[in-house]
Amino acid sequence: DLDSLERYDDAIKAYDACIQKFGNETDEEIKQQVAEAMFCKSDALYILDRYDDAIKAYDACIEKFSNETDTTIKKYVAWAMRNKGVDLDNLNRKKESIKAFDACIEKFSNETDKEIQEIVKEAREKRDKLR
Repeated sequence: DLDSLERYDDAIKAYDACIQKFGNETDEEIKQQVAEAMFCKSDALYILDRYDDAIKAYDACIEKFSNETDTTIKKYVAWAMRNKGVDLDNLNRKKESIKAFDACIEKFSNETDKEIQEIVKEAREKRDKLR
């Protein structure tokens, strides 16, 4: 995959193509792939130190999938919310970062999935370090 080859700009283009082509699909497996593409695009932007663009991409993922009940999709949303807080912190936007971590904690603190629980734990730890 293009990410593993560190071809992040090409990866972003591929993610955008996937999102554009399949973004309105209703099939659960395809929605999972779109959520993954949106999340991975955000991460690629982060790796390229394009924090503002990464935040916008995380926001798009969060907005599109925040009401989904599928656990796989919820994981991408939780990661997007947590990573948005990290990116805001990297931009020295402390208050917004804390708010992003709080949103992740509030939305997912009652989830039973172990990975989501770990994401919430990390968001809480990162938030508490900023306070």
